[in-house]
Amino acid sequence: MKELKQIILLVLMAVTMAWSLNTSASGPTTAWETHIPSPTLIVAGMKQVWTYSHREKALYQMDAQTGAYVQKFFIQEWGMVAIASMASYQENILFFAARKNKKSKEYEYGLWRWGGTGVPEQVVTNLPTAERSHGMTCSQQSCVLILDQVYTTLNLRQWKKHLIPEAKKIENPRLRPDINPFASWQDKLLIGEGQYVAVAVGKKFIHLLDGLRGNIVNSRLNFEESEKLDVFRKWGKWGTWEGQFMFPKDMVYLKKYDLLAFVDSGLKHVFFFHPNGDYVGKFAPVAGLKYPIHLGLDNNRIFVSDFSANRVVAIDFQPLVEVEKEKKIEDFLHTNLYLNPKIHEDISTVRCLNCHDGTLRDSLHGFYGDKFQHPIGKEVTKKIDLPLENGKFVTCNSCHDQHHEKKMGDVFTRDGILQNNTLIPANLRASPNTLCQTCHQEKTQVASNHFNLHAGKNHRLTRKNVHVLACLQCHTPHAGEKQLLRHKAPELCLNCHQDHLRPQSHPLGNVVSLHGNKHVDCLSCHAMHEAAKVSSFGKMGKKQSCLECHTDLKENLGKNKHLAHGLNPKLKSPTNWPQQETLCLQCHDPHKKRLPVEQMCKKCHAKQIQIHEKLNPVAQTFRAEGIHLAGESVTCSTCHQHHGLSSEKKFFNTQDKLMVFCSSCHGPETTKLFNQYHTLLKDKHGRRK
Repeated sequence: MKELKQIILLVLMAVTMAWSLNTSASGPTTAWETHIPSPTLIVAGMKQVWTYSHREKALYQMDAQTGAYVQKFFIQEWGMVAIASMASYQENILFFAARKNKKSKEYEYGLWRWGGTGVPEQVVTNLPTAERSHGMTCSQQSCVLILDQVYTTLNLRQWKKHLIPEAKKIENPRLRPDINPFASWQDKLLIGEGQYVAVAVGKKFIHLLDGLRGNIVNSRLNFEESEKLDVFRKWGKWGTWEGQFMFPKDMVYLKKYDLLAFVDSGLKHVFFFHPNGDYVGKFAPVAGLKYPIHLGLDNNRIFVSDFSANRVVAIDFQPLVEVEKEKKIEDFLHTNLYLNPKIHEDISTVRCLNCHDGTLRDSLHGFYGDKFQHPIGKEVTKKIDLPLENGKFVTCNSCHDQHHEKKMGDVFTRDGILQNNTLIPANLRASPNTLCQTCHQEKTQVASNHFNLHAGKNHRLTRKNVHVLACLQCHTPHAGEKQLLRHKAPELCLNCHQDHLRPQSHPLGNVVSLHGNKHVDCLSCHAMHEAAKVSSFGKMGKKQSCLECHTDLKENLGKNKHLAHGLNPKLKSPTNWPQQETLCLQCHDPHKKRLPVEQMCKKCHAKQIQIHEKLNPVAQTFRAEGIHLAGESVTCSTCHQHHGLSSEKKFFNTQDKLMVFCSSCHGPETTKLFNQYHTLLKDKHGRRK
């Protein structure tokens, strides 16, 4: 009978909640949405919204009314490397941020004040040394900061420490174990201890949020006296129903309505509560929220940083007005938000981010930072011995053991040295090589991959005793460059290869040329996979190196002597490069200094080489426009199109234009000199007879 009463009471509680949530005719509405790459922290101040982009390490300024982008500030230019928390204070923005000590190279956290222009000013405080801040909020008169404990100030310089007990040590009078024995089950399963991650100051209380437990602690803190504490009250319950918390991240206080607004990344909504814990309602944009992580507030407008969706959402808050309406059975059944598939479609990723977004461990920079990550949600079409979401999609725990079981295995160093029976890092399910090869077996086949390579101490292409035996020597699953590389090329390649292989004649980086705007690096020509060692890992198959950019030569290959393979048997390609592009390497070597044109031509045309005098005025004449010169000198390619694309006799460039250019100096003799150039210039110095 007692159990029946408990069940009836729980049903009545659910019905009451459903009734209150489904009788609202008005409420919050979306004001605007703006794209920001990986936004985290957000504050409103000076009629602007300021959002920290974790991906770009930049502070975005937007108009609070329209969401229009104003400008962007890169924090590296201020000497900062990361921002842990932000708040608006007296027409200023406060940062609790880190910078790197130039001498020790260690990160140093401190408080900065910024007026919106120039460089932020560091504030000298009595705050203790801390690795990061978990939350900060300010009014016009005071600020509250969460470090190891809660600190308050009235002047930014002198901070008072308040000894607040952990949320787990404070009783929650709203939970009734005598009625529901499972009321606090979440507390018994938590791996972490929990900590306060957000703070809001209300009319009567300071409110602290323990995001791991879904608890809110109310306290009457005295800003004047650090040790004087008043009674603590706790409320909040973990769960998936409206009025409960799953992964709450941040909160703000709506002074006008005496309400607290919370953002929950697990249930993907903004929730509204009275400060005593009574639930009011919820809101999410029509398109939903993906991973909402922080809130900002300006009067009645709430700003949400939706981290994974790369956007900021502005919400206009209006009080919920209850009206009677006819109830349907669905109104009572759908109060469990987890019944909505949109809420839990990416739960495996959200569950990991819940701790790694800074709640317990600040590792956003490691797997959702400013670089590239191993894709989550990618479908695996073959059978593998790793856990997959719904049996087919890659998730975090496909590689990592979420229960943190320590395992031993074979681990390689960055130089490819094997360390047997070593603790496998990062709670991986197996050694890194084993994990990678589970899905990417084809990437380790020696015949067609840059893998299982050994170089002795005298190898001409590499540093001494370098071995390529491990995937993670080149790749990283988190915070990598494109293709999940540890570093960009050529720096990555030069970790093993000697510096003389750095291209000296071919430009690197973002190259602007007649062939378009291209990014050129080692991997533009070489491929680490689906390529062979015997051909210097040149791109094979449909992939191309030279002809990828030099498309004007592609259709002319084999049509004239200069673009015909085997033009001169004395000329040998320095490598057994795949495809027709080995022809290019007979004259060009991107790894060596560029040869003068005459020297390249002389390999085949020794009898025709006579060097024209260097005449300084030639390059300055307007008639030289569009004429190819070697510095200020006339060279072979001044008259001849060296790739043989010209339809003129002897691959001449446009003769009319050349004749005008030559006549600048030679006047009436131009025609004779042009037609008999190599005959008239016979002495080895190239002087006219």
